[in-house]
Amino acid sequence: MLFVFLYGLYASFQPFSDVVSSGHSALGHVLYEQYTYLPCEQHLNGPASLWFNNYEAVYVHDEVLPETAVETQGNEILATPGDEEGFPVYINIKDDVFIFKDFVGLSFVASIIRDSLPKIDWHILDKYRQIGGYSCQKAEGEFAGRLYEAWFAREIPVPFGPYKLWGLPGLILEAKTDDESVQFLFKGLELSNKLEGEVFVPSKGKSSFNSYAEYLEACEKRKMEMIQRARAEGHLGFSITDAPWDCKIEIRE
Repeated sequence: MLFVFLYGLYASFQPFSDVVSSGHSALGHVLYEQYTYLPCEQHLNGPASLWFNNYEAVYVHDEVLPETAVETQGNEILATPGDEEGFPVYINIKDDVFIFKDFVGLSFVASIIRDSLPKIDWHILDKYRQIGGYSCQKAEGEFAGRLYEAWFAREIPVPFGPYKLWGLPGLILEAKTDDESVQFLFKGLELSNKLEGEVFVPSKGKSSFNSYAEYLEACEKRKMEMIQRARAEGHLGFSITDAPWDCKIEIRE
């Protein structure tokens, strides 16, 4: 197998059809650099890996904290999220399974949320560019309230991509939102049936939920329990201001 190294980046030009996989072993590894300019998601910045085989993939943030770091300043709690598994996002197209991690209430350990695959309405455009030695085609699609531009390689016919992006007829090598507040930049690609990493299913979490709706219900229930308990103890003006987990969480009287 021939590998070309340029300025610390790596790329494999072996045809995808020449690589086989079995079980959960990975036949592909994409290295991205994730840039998130949204103030409440900057803990996800940095290198991230997508490990994939023919029918499943997992996206992992490579340098997040192994556990949540907490700092208290008066009535303010400053929390920078951490997760020992790297906040994985797992996709299985054969079983229509989508698994990721998030927090419930003021828990500092992420829970596991299992759901069906989200649908992204992609529009494929007649625009092309070279990324990592592959001819990539442009597509646009809306997901989670944001418009994404994605570049995918038909030469690698798997529908996976960074984070929760998927569903194109080829591997997504780069993607960004229209306002560039979130970007996934290509750093390298390796195709081999002998990779040391592998696709894994998230398994370490505080709780487990069988749908995103069930998870949201648990979040609201936990919030109300905390408010009711505080008020029963005489803190009548107690309230919780919702915020993502790397933002300031305010608890007010």
